[in-house]
Amino acid sequence: MAPQHRRILLSIGVGSAAVEGGAIDELLNQKELRRLFEDKGEDAATSELELENGRIYRVQLSPVDLDGEASAWVCVFREVTDSKHIETMQSEFLSTFSHDLLDPLDMVRGPLAMLDMVGDLNDKQKNYVSKIGQSMAGMAAMIDKLLDLERIRQGGLQIEEFSLVDLLEELRTEIEPRATQKQVGIAWQAPEDASLQIAADRALLQRAIYNLLDNAVKFSPRGAQVELWLSLSENAVVIAVKDRGPGIAP
Repeated sequence: MAPQHRRILLSIGVGSAAVEGGAIDELLNQKELRRLFEDKGEDAATSELELENGRIYRVQLSPVDLDGEASAWVCVFREVTDSKHIETMQSEFLSTFSHDLLDPLDMVRGPLAMLDMVGDLNDKQKNYVSKIGQSMAGMAAMIDKLLDLERIRQGGLQIEEFSLVDLLEELRTEIEPRATQKQVGIAWQAPEDASLQIAADRALLQRAIYNLLDNAVKFSPRGAQVELWLSLSENAVVIAVKDRGPGIAP
């Protein structure tokens, strides 16, 4: 037996004292591994196990069928220590990088919003200021996506109750300036009794619907109309966005 394999077995409590027919809770001192065996059911199961020496293993438990019956189980250990450390470093870098990018944007937003307070701007200057503001909004949206991605990777969904109609109204208001600039109309409809409270991650849902609306406006021809509507059924809530763009190639 290879030395590293022997170290794994000793770390999880399987050594020379292991005997055939011994109980799992007597052979294994790793709670997570014992739980994997106890809750395995009839199908394969996986889990991650961190040993006392800091090594991390992805554990897969699979049944061995003989004559249609699971007569044994095979437990495979795959070390993922290095990849988990790399993921942690990437996660920390992404989070720090995203937050650091927001600070200079916020410092520019304030003076930019106050330009028209210190004197009148001609049409050309107003146009430049507007374009700068739009570019900054786009950069902020990209940073928000990075932060959302980081939150998803960490499993950090923030569930809260909120009004879905209010959320859609906010999104329509947010996208309207871009639609107006492109001469694209936005039609919005919802059931009269759609005072619906849902439990979800508001920020992520808002980002998903905004992306749909943003793409719809971006790819619609001038003078076209984008439709946004909400429909309710007994067991579902449907949010739909329709545009007159070229569509997505097969």
